[in-house]
Amino acid sequence: MLRVETMTDAKKSKTSEVFAASHILSASYFIAGVALLALMTQPRYIPVHLGILGILNIIVSYSISKMKRWALYLCASTSTLGLVFGGVMLAITVGSFSLDIMDILILLGVTAYLILSIAMLIYLAIKRNEFS
Repeated sequence: MLRVETMTDAKKSKTSEVFAASHILSASYFIAGVALLALMTQPRYIPVHLGILGILNIIVSYSISKMKRWALYLCASTSTLGLVFGGVMLAITVGSFSLDIMDILILLGVTAYLILSIAMLIYLAIKRNEFS
């Protein structure tokens, strides 16, 4: 009977480990990094800052899973850069908003990126002692 409870507890801890905040934020930052790199390929202009921020997001995704001390500073600086970038993009998008589907998608994407950056800063503030 004790063994069954141990196996159940092990399964629950494994499930909660998969859905831990660090894994969700890491996956979200990886997806955001790939999306920013994809946006860099727009034919009208070459937004180099999107590529740099995309690469930083992918590095942050890796560093969150390792939980090293340097990751804390990298994540905080990248999240702050993301907030600045997202705020400017949100202001531009709202300023030139039309009911075009692309404008709506850009507005939703930038809003999601801002929420992700705020969530990362809150996570870093809460878990800063766990970074070794």
